[in-house]
Amino acid sequence: MSVEERDPVSGYLMTGHEWNGIKELNTPVPRVVFVALALAALFSLGYWILMPAFPLGSTYTKGLLGASDRASVTAEVRQAPTARCGPTRSRPRVLAPSRPTPT
Repeated sequence: MSVEERDPVSGYLMTGHEWNGIKELNTPVPRVVFVALALAALFSLGYWILMPAFPLGSTYTKGLLGASDRASVTAEVRQAPTARCGPTRSRPRVLAPSRPTPT
């Protein structure tokens, strides 16, 4: 089998492999796949640099943006009693169970 053998229908070169009479074409990977992989790699590299990424013992890499979920969650937990009970009360009132009225 020659390396320069071409498929008569598609015009692609053959790889030289054959299984049960089926010959393998040497088709290139679509350009869209390469573009998608390159964009994914660039996005992940940018995210890795900008956002907190890796634990380093007792701390972590802070990232250039300085985003911290811990700080935002701590602030939300501090505001939770006020949001739940309203600004006038600090604790929820305990309501007594309602008693049926005698008839």
